[in-house]
Amino acid sequence: MATTTTPAGEMDGLRTGTADVDVSGPFASVQWRAWVRRHPFAAAAIAGVVATQMATIVGYFFNAVGLPQLNWPAVNGALVLPGGTPGAQFAAGAFVHHIDGVVFALLFAVLVWRKIPLPNTSAGNVGKGVIYSLVLAILSAGVLVPYAYFAKAGLDPFSFGIPFPLEQPTGAVYTDIAWRLPFAILVWHLAYGFFLGALYDPSDD
Repeated sequence: MATTTTPAGEMDGLRTGTADVDVSGPFASVQWRAWVRRHPFAAAAIAGVVATQMATIVGYFFNAVGLPQLNWPAVNGALVLPGGTPGAQFAAGAFVHHIDGVVFALLFAVLVWRKIPLPNTSAGNVGKGVIYSLVLAILSAGVLVPYAYFAKAGLDPFSFGIPFPLEQPTGAVYTDIAWRLPFAILVWHLAYGFFLGALYDPSDD
């Protein structure tokens, strides 16, 4: 367990005098959690950026476990710059993708966080993020993917048993996605929810 000694008056009243202070927590440090309590909107935005990036990295490696790769920056880029170069599409798509992640993180902090009946602890806040991400996964697999991202691909809600529309890395061949696409979407959003809840943690436990 990490400890440190700091002068009196620091850490905004979390301690008084000079003493060894525990600066570790189950998921986020004492200083960070205190900052989240003081700056909930900024903290939610930062959590949204980090959670989106971490989940995106997870999605890039899905092929390693037999799931389709989810390259959401490329998918978003094809929508916002349909005639652009691959590099321009990726850059634009990554920007839109992360903005989406921040918006959903702010909605979590403002509208959802207090309504989920779990305790305001580090573990409880991770649970809140995971529950929230389950709802996002249902919306993604049931609405956004079939009717927004791939409206011309003929996908049904939750995208079961049809040809796979996402371009995959060389050597990854999917003639029938069956359960793979909705499951990959679920895992991606669970990763997002985990990191969102771990970082948006205003607990004082």
